[in-house]
Amino acid sequence: MVILRNGRRVTPPVCCGLLNGTYRAELLERGEISEETVSLSELKKAEKIFLINSVRKWREASLPAEDLIIPKDIKAII
Repeated sequence: MVILRNGRRVTPPVCCGLLNGTYRAELLERGEISEETVSLSELKKAEKIFLINSVRKWREASLPAEDLIIPKDIKAII
């Protein structure tokens, strides 16, 4: 996952529950994205949200209009 925040592309660290995928690692290495903590409120306010992987590359995503339902084990990270 990558969000556009203040014109910058940001991905949360792997410790927040993301997979350390090869495409993500490549984008980080090339400096196309940076790794920073992203809070749930920042995710909701993001200029854009992208899902990334080595097969599909960049796919724009959106959140549902209603509040997100977050599993209990993920809430501890947020």
